[in-house]
Amino acid sequence: MFTNISWPDYITYVATATIIYYIVIGLKYFRNDLADTFASKRSGRSETLFMEEEHQERDFPLGEDKPVFFETSTDQDFDDVEELIARIKEIVAKSAHLEVQTGDFKKYLGLTLNEYPSIKKSALRASVNELIVSECQKNGTVKLSMDEVDLLW
Repeated sequence: MFTNISWPDYITYVATATIIYYIVIGLKYFRNDLADTFASKRSGRSETLFMEEEHQERDFPLGEDKPVFFETSTDQDFDDVEELIARIKEIVAKSAHLEVQTGDFKKYLGLTLNEYPSIKKSALRASVNELIVSECQKNGTVKLSMDEVDLLW
């Protein structure tokens, strides 16, 4: 019964079945990762994955800032950002109502930002900084620049 199948035919069938098996497994378990990979290539974005060695301290010439390495954002980070946004809006509104001094406002805002260490190294940090600056301008409390807000972290 098995004498009618040659070795090259057997190897071809096994290789084809193996390839189909791994394609099915890849699509079933890694569909989102594959979609993200292909979407980023189509949109022209290039994502850099940082290894642990790249996070180590390096010597930089005077006058140059050390680069900030951002971690990837998780669902928990987004939940934390939503909570932080609500707190920032509340703080800015209360500060405008109570006419809080600039130094006190910065201290309280800094303490609030320090309660969210996951956002500090997140790519969402820049968006939070922009929100703080715009809320302060909108409510007319304290005028803060992006650099000042960045130092509060």
